[in-house]
Amino acid sequence: MDELDARLRAMAKREDWALPAAYESAMDGLEEQIRQGGTLDRPGKRRLGKRVLILGNGGTCRTISALAEDLGAASVAVASRHPGPGALSYAEAAGLADVQVIFNASPAGMYPHNGECLVDFAHYPRCEAAVDMIYNPLRTAFLQRAAVRGVKAVNGLEMLVAQAQAAAALFLNRALPGGEVPRLARQLRGELANIVLIG
Repeated sequence: MDELDARLRAMAKREDWALPAAYESAMDGLEEQIRQGGTLDRPGKRRLGKRVLILGNGGTCRTISALAEDLGAASVAVASRHPGPGALSYAEAAGLADVQVIFNASPAGMYPHNGECLVDFAHYPRCEAAVDMIYNPLRTAFLQRAAVRGVKAVNGLEMLVAQAQAAAALFLNRALPGGEVPRLARQLRGELANIVLIG
């Protein structure tokens, strides 16, 4: 709980906003999503050590950026359709060939933007993981294009489940059993996946 407090205080200070009365569980959910993506150095270690690119510069971008810094990212760059201070254009971001982890924190890929992908993975030959905040649809164009290039692709479902677990633990003021996030995410994925058999 103290570690969460410290992360939230640091993020609030950096973003110049007051902490809400309730704890924000997004950091825990996002960290689990990164862990599922295999982008932390090794199990049990909280070190990212990678070059990160975040697509989109809204509120989710701030959470990802704060966590990436907390996890020791080698660098964090942001790309936006509206470049400005602290945000590159997507054309400028295409020149960052050493990026290793790309987060989609934009609405691209979610209704009504289904099928939209903001990056061409050919520009990122060192990319190891593509992490999408979107969980519906389960496989966005961003994740599909990453998978075609052999990049580990993780959707937002693990984050959603881990965020719910963290919020429940805070609400109940007690730790919940570990190891449930992957199992629950698999169960939800099975329930949400549309399977059509023809023939």
